[in-house]
Amino acid sequence: MKTALILGSNGRLGAAVTEAFAVAGWNVQAQRRTAGQAALPRGASEVVVDAMDVERTFALVGKVDVIVHAANPTYTEWATTAAPLLRATIALAKKTGATILFPGNIYNFGSSQPEKLLQNTPQRADTKKGKIRVELEQMLQAAAGEGVQSVVVRGRLFWERYWQLVRLSDR
Repeated sequence: MKTALILGSNGRLGAAVTEAFAVAGWNVQAQRRTAGQAALPRGASEVVVDAMDVERTFALVGKVDVIVHAANPTYTEWATTAAPLLRATIALAKKTGATILFPGNIYNFGSSQPEKLLQNTPQRADTKKGKIRVELEQMLQAAAGEGVQSVVVRGRLFWERYWQLVRLSDR
């Protein structure tokens, strides 16, 4: 059975992805900073650890096939926390051999982005947060040269389904 580690499983995206992997029959390790915050779906186990603590996380989860980087600092902490958090995820992927799934957004493309984004659309961030997102994706590209596989999940259908799940969970 394949194993997915969901970093940030208590957030809206993390909770939805935890459920999706569990429903699909994966063994799910749901990383949380604090124990017992919310019920987990069948097939998911709670892993209480700071996502920045690579050695402890690896000791608790061992080999995983996929790491979903759903952990996200608050907007006010992006400048200081987003890159170190992704560095920890990359280091964990190196130890486990996992592929990283990274939720992308459109901040990278700036205010003059085209109507339709393609894989080769230039990233021309013109905000501080956009520039941070470009930096994060460049980190993933650099890690690919070190053998770390990653997929940036950025797509209208993905986010539409995500917001459907959010609306359902808010009822």
